[in-house]
Amino acid sequence: AALAYAKVWLKNNPAVMDSTGADGAFSLALSSSATNPVRIQNGGARALGLRNNRIVFPLNAPQEILVDLFTTRGERFATVFKGMKGKGNNSVAIDPNALRLASGAYVLRLTGSELAFETGLVIAGGTVLSDSRMTAGSRDCHARTGFAAAADSLIVLRMGYEIKKMALASVAAQNVGDISLKPRTYKKETTVTVKTGRNIEVILPSDYNDLYSLPVLYLLHGGGTDETTWRVYGHLIDTLNKFADRENMQAMIIITPNAGGSTGYGYYGKTADPFYTDLTVDIKNYVESHYKIDTARFSRAISGLSMGSMQTLNLTLFYPKLWGYSFPMSAGLLKNGGFSVAKFRSDVQNKVIDTAAVNQLKIFKVFSNPTDIAFGDTDTTCMLMRELGIKHLTDFTTKTSGGHTFPFWNEVVRKYAPTLFK
Repeated sequence: AALAYAKVWLKNNPAVMDSTGADGAFSLALSSSATNPVRIQNGGARALGLRNNRIVFPLNAPQEILVDLFTTRGERFATVFKGMKGKGNNSVAIDPNALRLASGAYVLRLTGSELAFETGLVIAGGTVLSDSRMTAGSRDCHARTGFAAAADSLIVLRMGYEIKKMALASVAAQNVGDISLKPRTYKKETTVTVKTGRNIEVILPSDYNDLYSLPVLYLLHGGGTDETTWRVYGHLIDTLNKFADRENMQAMIIITPNAGGSTGYGYYGKTADPFYTDLTVDIKNYVESHYKIDTARFSRAISGLSMGSMQTLNLTLFYPKLWGYSFPMSAGLLKNGGFSVAKFRSDVQNKVIDTAAVNQLKIFKVFSNPTDIAFGDTDTTCMLMRELGIKHLTDFTTKTSGGHTFPFWNEVVRKYAPTLFK
């Protein structure tokens, strides 16, 4: 089981991927990797380009197309489109607002069974522009007889470690063998002021410099405290370093932000608490530009306790496409400022809350227990979510000496940490 819970994909075509289970077994079949440059007949390369915030391209036959955005450092930022496109001229819209694209430079990559190309993009004032190296349609389109380019790499990750296998031109499968892992602990790296009133503490694995791009957990504190609370009062680092199942925990970066400092702390709604915007824009952008972060949705998790649980619920419901995992602890929605059952029902019915996107989370699990002072609020919120079709799990059985205390919350973190990013 040396490769238990490993991920494997092609660096130049991340859509070709596989993962292992607890037994460590997987097989990623690669067809012929020859890549032959040919012109697409219906319009040729001149039909390729960016027009009115849309990427346009021709196809000779119907096929599945994947369009991804990457940072200029090569880290995947978002999937713009994945699905079937028909024969003839096609287009895919790029909506900077929906994708939450800050102004700046990105790389767009389009792949299909028949073609593959990429281009630099510049986002300026909500408009998508090609970069100075490309005018519309200047790149060749390539017919592909396989998934892998000759210079591609097979990347295998296990617990954050990377192994590359090169020269895939004639390989059907790779046996990567055992991966030796160093003992891993977690440590406080730094305290950062992202913007006025928004400090964050950054907790990194001890072997951070040896690791590939890592997922990130945003961990929120309760009312009346700050970014130091989880470390100082919750003894978070000891919690991570001294529980039996930590060897099954994926390497990750943990961010504990100052989530307070506003009169709307934990209020209900997309922008009711200024922290919601600060986290999803300023803090997120800072973290992803200063650390080795895997920027894919399912490499991002959020959790919080008490008032931070209220914020976690709001951030999960109103920004669902940002998260792959969510773990609220010891609070529901009923005591949120501005919340009413009627408003909640209306937001779901009118799709202000995108239930389908919430239901795509890999794990959305709510924690409390009958000794927790917030149990009634939490339980009622879960009943409402079930009634409105918002899928989630509950754990109301984890008990400690106190239901609304750090011994309970630490036990919850120990419980969910090994399930993250798998």
